Amino acid sequence: MARDTAEAEAGMRGITFPAWHGKHYVTLAELLVRLGSFGLDLTWRVEFDEIVDPRCVEMEERSADAGMDTLHCCR
Repeated sequence: MARDTAEAEAGMRGITFPAWHGKHYVTLAELLVRLGSFGLDLTWRVEFDEIVDPRCVEMEERSADAGMDTLHCCR
């Protein structure tokens, strides 16, 4: 049984994951590979705890309102 999109979004709080696993930096691309085809249907809103590159600000701004789909998020 499919849930209504608004109902699903209302219950969502998002996920948080550290970018580091031990000494290894985990990229978004690595995460998406592990999600497989499930990751293609996701909408992303990106927030950074630490701005280390000017592209971080751009990604936060692009995803702020309605979010962005996986293919746009991972360019």
